[in-house]
Amino acid sequence: MWVILCLLLALTFFPKAALGAEAGEDTDMSVTNGSHSIEAQSSLLGNKQLIENAESVILYDIASDTMIYSWNPDQQINPGSFTKIMTLWIVVEEGKLSDVVEVSGEVIATISKDAVSMELKASEILTMEDLVYGMMVGSANDAAAVIADHMAGSQAAFADKMNQYAQKAGCTNTNFVNAHGLQAENQYTTPRDVTRIIAAASQNQVFREIFGEVYYRMEDEQGNATRVMNTSNKLLDAESVYYDSRIIGSRTSASSDGKRSVASLAKEGNLEVVSIITGSANQYEADGYTERTPGAYPETKQLLDLGLTGYKRVQVIYEGQIFKQVPVVNGDSDVLLGSTIAVSTVLPQAVSDGQLTYRYLDVSDQITAPVEKGQVLSKVQIWYQDVCLAEAQLCAMNAVPVMQNKIVHTQEESLTSTLKYVIPVLIAVILLVIIIRSGIPGAIYRRIRRKIRGVSAQKRSRRNRMNRRRSR
Repeated sequence: MWVILCLLLALTFFPKAALGAEAGEDTDMSVTNGSHSIEAQSSLLGNKQLIENAESVILYDIASDTMIYSWNPDQQINPGSFTKIMTLWIVVEEGKLSDVVEVSGEVIATISKDAVSMELKASEILTMEDLVYGMMVGSANDAAAVIADHMAGSQAAFADKMNQYAQKAGCTNTNFVNAHGLQAENQYTTPRDVTRIIAAASQNQVFREIFGEVYYRMEDEQGNATRVMNTSNKLLDAESVYYDSRIIGSRTSASSDGKRSVASLAKEGNLEVVSIITGSANQYEADGYTERTPGAYPETKQLLDLGLTGYKRVQVIYEGQIFKQVPVVNGDSDVLLGSTIAVSTVLPQAVSDGQLTYRYLDVSDQITAPVEKGQVLSKVQIWYQDVCLAEAQLCAMNAVPVMQNKIVHTQEESLTSTLKYVIPVLIAVILLVIIIRSGIPGAIYRRIRRKIRGVSAQKRSRRNRMNRRRSR
């Protein structure tokens, strides 16, 4: 017991820092559970299923890289006509709308007779612009095949290019084998990857214009209409009850089981989002035949209402913003930790800065000189309730050289120095306890007391003899 007490006493001399930081102080709260990127495994609106008639759902703000809402976003799906989005992206990046294209009979022969088409004829001459609008406004599969053949020389070569673009967009579970999206073996994607493709492609202004077009008229040299195409997408059709003015571009896709999917680009306020609804079935009346509502259109409007109304994009981290001032061991000054980038996120309109939580994840327990300007020293996360909204590295905003003529010991050096004094004291205390418990101090005390008594008796005897002599 005495030994344990002495050890506890000795530990009081140790520097607090040597015992480590408080539990959880620098714990990474797993930012993958946040909403701060397209990789997010959670979302600002949570993980509950909010859209019932859909197999997967995504609402993603492009500029702030925020997942506003997601449900089953990594489900592998047949891309169907979503494939045409990729084909359009490649055309506007590498092709020319003014190109004159001759239709190959061999190419259009690969398209099944019951597939949606422009009914192109072998050796027919069109412009690339005609083909692109035919593919997007009229959803023509033969137009997509002709585009692929013209741009790459074959369907397979164009598919290789599509997969290269998918990789460039960051897709992780996508593979294309044709340019139109008709059923094919080993052709697949996910809603998250479709979101990546639209977010990347929408940076091209020509893509945005074609993606949102609802009408196209082809004319011959005399100005006579040869083909007129109107969109069948009810979200873009101003005459439809499902028209939504927030949507600036959209692509539908139908599956073999009759379910519909819709991928859209929408805008409200300062938010510009990719909206994905997949696997939405038509709703029928009690007779089982009369269609009450078509799949995916009302669900898209519901999703936009949930994630756009009452929300805003806000900047939560500014370039050059200082977050912390930290002492530097052996440095001639403190170091200022700040962000070299700006970061935005999406929040409810009513949320203020005071309702956000800042969490710091330091790279090390302490910073030692020298420190270079721009050196990454920490990380900050910004949380709203239980969702991580944003994250940024914190860098040294100023250089800190080693202080001249004065060295401040590091924690390890301080601990070593302290131990040099503590250990001898600890040994002395332990020896003292052993001596006390062995009874040795009592015996020594009795010997000293007897000696003191003997000396006192001798003094008294000497005084008595002196007194007797004087009395004579």
